[in-house]
Amino acid sequence: MFKINREELDGGKKLFSSRFLQLSDDDEMREFLKASEKVTDSTMGQVLMHFRQVLVNFLQKYFGWTRPDARAFAGMSGLYVASERQFESVLKSSAFEGGLASSMLDIGAGTGSETAKIASVLGLDRSDVMTLESSRPLQKILRSKGFSVGDSIPSSSSFSLVSLLNVLDRVDDPHSLIDSSINALAPDGTLLIAIVLPFSGSVEGKHGRKAKPGKKLAIRRQKNEPFEVSALFFIESLVNKHPRLELLNWSHLPYLSVGNSKRTHFVLDMALMSFKVLPPGSVTSLVNDTLAYKQEVQSPSAEEEVESSPSGSEAMCKNKKDDKIFSFLRSTLQSEGMGAPRGWGNVLDAGAGPSSMCFLLRQEFDSITMVTATEDGLYGARQMRTEVKGLESVNVVTGNWEQSGFMEDNTYDVVVADYLLGAVEMYWPHGADGMVDRLINLTKPGGFILVSGLEPYELVLDRKYKDDRLVLDIEAIGESAAFLAGEGTYREIPQSWVLRQMERYGLRVVASKQFAMPLSFKSLSSQINYAKKTLKKIGDLNMRKAYHDRVVALEKELKRWKKENKTFRRGKNYAIVVQRI
Repeated sequence: MFKINREELDGGKKLFSSRFLQLSDDDEMREFLKASEKVTDSTMGQVLMHFRQVLVNFLQKYFGWTRPDARAFAGMSGLYVASERQFESVLKSSAFEGGLASSMLDIGAGTGSETAKIASVLGLDRSDVMTLESSRPLQKILRSKGFSVGDSIPSSSSFSLVSLLNVLDRVDDPHSLIDSSINALAPDGTLLIAIVLPFSGSVEGKHGRKAKPGKKLAIRRQKNEPFEVSALFFIESLVNKHPRLELLNWSHLPYLSVGNSKRTHFVLDMALMSFKVLPPGSVTSLVNDTLAYKQEVQSPSAEEEVESSPSGSEAMCKNKKDDKIFSFLRSTLQSEGMGAPRGWGNVLDAGAGPSSMCFLLRQEFDSITMVTATEDGLYGARQMRTEVKGLESVNVVTGNWEQSGFMEDNTYDVVVADYLLGAVEMYWPHGADGMVDRLINLTKPGGFILVSGLEPYELVLDRKYKDDRLVLDIEAIGESAAFLAGEGTYREIPQSWVLRQMERYGLRVVASKQFAMPLSFKSLSSQINYAKKTLKKIGDLNMRKAYHDRVVALEKELKRWKKENKTFRRGKNYAIVVQRI
């Protein structure tokens, strides 16, 4: 099982850390995985699984079924939250020592597999267990197992325990459901919550469609945040809205589901939490502690995502000063006559982000077009549109340069590719040379292309040096984990390659320069955190454990490196200015 990184939990009087419950792997989970593997370990099994998936798609497309209904009908609703022994550790170490439960309500019970485990731990007959499930095929399964099934929470209920196992991220109004759950509990009742983190809500609709929840939980976000921070931010959002919830314990577990014809199973990161509901008028000790922790966690910055109203480009860019690379690019264009009073004309930021956006907004220009590949997130179009709202000469476009014909009829006086070529691999595999073609075609004759990038570590570092090896290993573990998880990753492009491409097309190289790139403990830790986050998506459990062990070893080595007060200075960034003649 996963272990807590206690250094991430130093804030808030270590309250969260003290309530972390370490759970161990056991045979029940291994049996679930073996059963999932057995389904598709033969050609006939793969054919049958493929047929089931086809049936699911057919029912959604032609009969308008929801995804849960279709998967339940096709026998693909197998889910695994925790073993009976793990549920026992969570419940009996908190509220049910001696078996004090008289009844329970499981909201979103699915097939009832997890309901049965909890009922067994509490010593309850299935007649004492009420389940709520919106899917009619799943209701039929629950009744066949002896559970009573309802359509809504009884108005005069008094349950010893209410469980919400991976439900809050699938409902339109999570806070309303939590309020109803609290009201359904007896005095000193227990609320059991399982949730996949980082939190991402969506509501299943007909024809397999998904929609965003009508009301959000408003959870703070931090870029590449460790799981522990995701859990803290989730708990913070709950207790701020429901101050009667007193955290009893929480743990970190894998959330498993049956696979398909291509994968034996799927796995996500999950927190399992138990809360005691305090009497009306009481306030949990977590309220003050989460506020104290909030002051110690890194405050929202250019590297965080926060579910709140953006502050506007003026506030976002107020403290963003040009670094050496931006200063070099600006002064080079000034020497070419592209400063005031002429200005930069029409500008394209081909891979827009907060840094390049703030840099360009400080220049003299006729218009700026910012292109990004996604709608959401720090580099998403939605955030940037909000930041430049009211600036009629600034336009934000969402699109992928791999798409044929994308923006091919537009040309610009200045085209900016700020660390774009290395990021192309994420959205356009092996598309770096094609991206150079696009940049050149988007530039007017006489116009300029500004390129910045990171020189690949393996070209400037040498493994015979201890610190070099550590940096190379940290980068390699994250990239290889991404490949095994089936995800795209960055592929940094050398300065020499970019220059050769530009010269091959007959462009004039105005200037090029390399810059020292210090790597601090913080920046290397962010790469470690990326590896941690990515390795959890590796399907093979043995491989994932091997990667986890290697990341832990690298993290320990990095901490020893920090104690020596080192700053790694052998990395290189570069900037290039070329002109289309």
